[in-house]
Amino acid sequence: MSEAGIGEKRTTVRWKISILMWAVIAINFVDRTNLSAAAPVLEKQFHISPAEMGVVMSSFFWSYVVFMIPSGWLADKIGQRISLALSCLWWSLATAATALVRSAGSLIWIRLIMGIGESGAYPANAGITSKWFPVKERARVAGIFDSGNKVGAALAMPLVVWLLTRFGWEIPFIVSGVLGFIWVTIWWVYYRDPEKHRYVNQAELTHIRAGQPQDQSDFSSRVKWYHILCHRNIISMCIAFFMLNYTSYFFITQLSQSEMCS
Repeated sequence: MSEAGIGEKRTTVRWKISILMWAVIAINFVDRTNLSAAAPVLEKQFHISPAEMGVVMSSFFWSYVVFMIPSGWLADKIGQRISLALSCLWWSLATAATALVRSAGSLIWIRLIMGIGESGAYPANAGITSKWFPVKERARVAGIFDSGNKVGAALAMPLVVWLLTRFGWEIPFIVSGVLGFIWVTIWWVYYRDPEKHRYVNQAELTHIRAGQPQDQSDFSSRVKWYHILCHRNIISMCIAFFMLNYTSYFFITQLSQSEMCS
């Protein structure tokens, strides 16, 4: 980190970090939705019924939901640089390994494994946001990285269909897995916490820290995660988000399969 000088212009490393946060969410959603495009081919090749494919599609969420809170705890414990790299590496390996499956059972297992890895993305990004951004910028950066899920889902279908029809159903999973490996490499080289980042100057660090709650360091010791569920606003948000996700994934999975088959 460079020393502050008189009239020093503030660096913008935090916004470069936000681009990496956006990219990992986009890759996250490419990897979780690419099965939708390949599903009709897999159903025919491995004699998977529509009901079985429905179980395969939902199996991702079984592990994803269970491991979301443990993933957030782990990110705070070992640091987001390590946890997000491990998370992306984990699900990218699972995505690439999907090319090896030969039955509905093996598909379910690989989707369960992928769900464990993908559960770490949003909790890690939330922790990075609290470290790197003052309160007044957090809504903006959350909007930036969360938009990656819409872009990732939108890009996945045409990209996966093109690769599938040109090279076979295995290639889209390998390619999307490789995208994750590339992201992990860039992340590991570039990311550090603000005080340790070589490209952050004192002006940017002061801007970040001045806009954060002064007692942030001991916040987690005063508030237990399960106490949050007692708040009416949180419960309302959870219900609304459940409705949104149910509708969204119905379009991504079931309707996209119908379109591919037609």
